[in-house]
Amino acid sequence: ALNSLAGDCLAQAEFLVRVQREGGSVVRVPLERYVASAVASETYADWPRAALRAQAVVARTYALYERDRNADRGADVESEKFAGQT
Repeated sequence: ALNSLAGDCLAQAEFLVRVQREGGSVVRVPLERYVASAVASETYADWPRAALRAQAVVARTYALYERDRNADRGADVESEKFAGQT
């Protein structure tokens, strides 16, 4: 029951990523919005579904790693291609 409760809390938590766009502006976006934008800008829609899922795992892992590594900086990741809305 404890694992289930922890999973529910984690699923409801919203992880934010600070994305530095081209030009230097920094926006805070939900992790999954960043992941969706990264996958869309780094792949083609006709790629196999498994490849798109793998790219999402890579983008999510990278963003969380950089968020922890750059906690004392102004942005977590730099993305010239970030197309997500804020």
